[in-house]
Amino acid sequence: MKNSASLESSRVRGSTREAYEDFYKRQAFQIKDKKVKPANIANMDEHGMQELETRAGKPQPLDRSVFSPLMNYFRQNTKALAGFTSSAPINKQRFLFCYRDASARGMSARNILSGFRNTGIWPYSPARILDDPEAFVNKGALPARPSPPPTTAPNDDDKPLKTPHGSQDVK
Repeated sequence: MKNSASLESSRVRGSTREAYEDFYKRQAFQIKDKKVKPANIANMDEHGMQELETRAGKPQPLDRSVFSPLMNYFRQNTKALAGFTSSAPINKQRFLFCYRDASARGMSARNILSGFRNTGIWPYSPARILDDPEAFVNKGALPARPSPPPTTAPNDDDKPLKTPHGSQDVK
């Protein structure tokens, strides 16, 4: 695999109109041939295409738990700006002030930790993730829960298992 500097320099050298036209023709062919929805393409470059299923219209777990308060605070801050007439546009400075205030209130450490805990991301809780009906793209059958590994391995001799310490211990 090439390092990033040589990859970038080769991309710059290959940036011609013909190269771009060829790239988009190959992309259109792959999308048509593999029946890939353009919305599901996560990345496509000279090495190939990465496809992911999207959750269009469904909120992600962190959208509901971490970013929801941020959005609510931002809406509250920008409501006052909606009263301005068209002759006083919302400029970048006002927008950034509203966002800075909303992020200071909504992105608190307590809120972030609570969101990660409630979604099962930290501490890692597969049961919480699998129990979330919004966590799956397809409405089909939910994946089976992983069963816990067996606590003891079957042993023919009913002797306790030991870790071998030398070649003479291995039979």
